[in-house]
Amino acid sequence: MYLYQSDVWVNAKANEALAKHYWQPLVFNSDGSIRPIECGWSYDVTVPVRPGSAPKRPHAVETGDAGYRTHWDVAGELERAQEVTMPGAGRLRAVRFTTFQSGYPNAPLVLDLRRTAADGVGSTVGSVKIPADEVSWAARWAQLKLDRPLQVHAGDRFALVVRSATTQGAYGIAHSDTTAYGEGRALISHDGGEKWTTEPGRVLHVEADVS
Repeated sequence: MYLYQSDVWVNAKANEALAKHYWQPLVFNSDGSIRPIECGWSYDVTVPVRPGSAPKRPHAVETGDAGYRTHWDVAGELERAQEVTMPGAGRLRAVRFTTFQSGYPNAPLVLDLRRTAADGVGSTVGSVKIPADEVSWAARWAQLKLDRPLQVHAGDRFALVVRSATTQGAYGIAHSDTTAYGEGRALISHDGGEKWTTEPGRVLHVEADVS
């Protein structure tokens, strides 16, 4: 399969990768020429698996992949968080969050994994600081890998907090207001994490590995 990809370029700005992308499988005529691009909303594709290779183990926690869009505002006193619920017992090894940078932040991105509390966040069980120059301009995973795998049980709830002390620019989120995820709330704080507010119907793009 061949995929066609297009992008929108505006004066060669440094964050061009944040522009809208369009992907479509190419379809060919019998003479090898490419049929016209249709610009459809979505396409179903089949990803082949090499003979003898094992299917990839699904992530223990996934907030879905459809309907996400990007936004950037994580900076200073504004923090965001996504609650997740462990579906079963095991050892929690890593959590990932889709993010990017905009406007040249001058402080690292911080990911905190915390147990939930009445206000949505509680004690920290893991944290990582990611330097700005290691955060992509395009939305992609940022990972918090626990130093020691954490034993978890079905129903345990955690909040992945995303924050930064940057005084310029911001870090982004991938969020959906149409994807159903009933196992946790999307939260926002405007005072550096002192008080958290639920964003009804919203989910942030998060996944976690439990084995």
